[in-house]
Amino acid sequence: MDNYFQEIDSKINAIQAQLLKIQESLASTRQIFKPEDDIISIQEACTITHNAIGNMYILTSKSLIPHMKRGKRLYFSRTELINWIKEGKKKTIKEIDEETDQNLIKIRHEIQKKSKS
Repeated sequence: MDNYFQEIDSKINAIQAQLLKIQESLASTRQIFKPEDDIISIQEACTITHNAIGNMYILTSKSLIPHMKRGKRLYFSRTELINWIKEGKKKTIKEIDEETDQNLIKIRHEIQKKSKS
């Protein structure tokens, strides 16, 4: 009977060790952002946008990229930069076709309404 409980105890310990390893691996791969982590430096902004620092200064001076300035320092919001990148998404031909189809349907409905009145 004593062996049985020792075996169960050792298996539970092994499971706990595996769970700890999984948690540590998830914590290291997952990015958890706090609100204060959202404000980043120009170097981090360069990494996110894959731009050189010189190009970042050009983009900020022309107000083409979302940024903040305090004194001579530039700051960026990680969230705003990611959204800015996503805004540049080009539509696929399928998306353009679907949008065109929806617009044509709306126009046909409007024409039908006008012809009935």
